[in-house]
Amino acid sequence: MIIPKYQAEYTIRENECGPNYDIRLAALWDIMQDAADHHATILGFSHESMQARGNFWALIRMSAKVHKYPKARETVTVETYPAGLAKLFCVRKYNVYAEEGELLAEASSLWIIVDMKTGRPLRPNNAYPNEIMFSFNYEGVVPEKISPVNDGQQIKKITAEFCDIDGNNHVNNSRYINWLENALRPDNPPILELNTNYILETKLSEPLTVNQSDNIYSFIDDKNAARFLAEITFCEA
Repeated sequence: MIIPKYQAEYTIRENECGPNYDIRLAALWDIMQDAADHHATILGFSHESMQARGNFWALIRMSAKVHKYPKARETVTVETYPAGLAKLFCVRKYNVYAEEGELLAEASSLWIIVDMKTGRPLRPNNAYPNEIMFSFNYEGVVPEKISPVNDGQQIKKITAEFCDIDGNNHVNNSRYINWLENALRPDNPPILELNTNYILETKLSEPLTVNQSDNIYSFIDDKNAARFLAEITFCEA
């Protein structure tokens, strides 16, 4: 079963880039998810339409590989599509292309549909039994589950501030990538591969500590619970 793919063009703005005019990974995260949001709306799964049904999307994991970072003022095409079910997870894929067709980045994400009353995940094919995109299974590799690090080296402390909070009244998922880049750059080379797990939501003014153990980075709250986890492979220096 194949769902029509959605494509959108984005021109990279200078304020989305770092000192070398390469796009920041958090900004790349944003445009991929912006494309996904537009596609979900076209498919009948906008935030508003899902709320009317008493549920919402929640991002659980997302992994990406960046072959080449686009630069300021370059125009890229983001392609995205739902790719089937992996148990309770809805899989969505992304490809980012340069104007001449070169593949710049690729990503996969896992989403769940959450019941607004109970806070529990729903089986997509039960909640929406007539939807084609929930009628087939995903056969590829999904983003992996990461084990949290509680005894690693503390590298940064963070407090969620007003500009970190989105319309769902919690820290937006791309802000964790922004925090991660702030904790790592410029002491490390650019990120080649990134696997992320979104464990618990973070609210305004809540403090987090970033711990590192080898290539695992854990965002831990004041109750020693992991809110966000990242596994990183850096580009060769």
